[in-house]
Amino acid sequence: SNKKTRRKHCLSKHVVNSCCYYFVCTFDSSRNRLRTFVGKHCVFEMIKELVQLSKDCIEEMKANCEMRLSKEEVIAFNDAKHCHICQGCFCDDESKKNAKVRDHDHRTGKFRGAAHACCNINYTYNRYVPVVFHNLRGYDGHLIIKEAWRLLGGKSIDVIPNSTEKFMSFKIGHLRFIDSFQFMGSSL
Repeated sequence: SNKKTRRKHCLSKHVVNSCCYYFVCTFDSSRNRLRTFVGKHCVFEMIKELVQLSKDCIEEMKANCEMRLSKEEVIAFNDAKHCHICQGCFCDDESKKNAKVRDHDHRTGKFRGAAHACCNINYTYNRYVPVVFHNLRGYDGHLIIKEAWRLLGGKSIDVIPNSTEKFMSFKIGHLRFIDSFQFMGSSL
């Protein structure tokens, strides 16, 4: 029947009993790891650890090791006719923004190639840690936001809503949660 219930108390409550994440380091696979959390506060503990992990990753990304060029790399730079980033040519009448500069990996100091000054400046790594989550738009996203709110008191939480019930993505500090389900042609 379609009669409304007159009950005023909760009939059931969903309590999360476990969760996990798998950390993938793009430059050192020995740092990859699976972390599991079990118990009443597992989502809170996972978010707390992810927030700290993101702070550590961002701090590491800010490093700027000095570039050291080999003789071969100096010759390659001098002989370069095209920007290794945009593939555009280096012209004789170059402005400062299109001048040929040495591009290097700031974390390792390794020379990557000759580049236009403007390409080099705009060629940066993300200053956030992506968290890929399957079906984030659904129910689980609410659990994460609720625990992040409890951890951070609402600070540093930005949401891109799809509706009042579903979120396309959200950001907690340096963590950017995205829904892998939105990028798949079909379900698992």
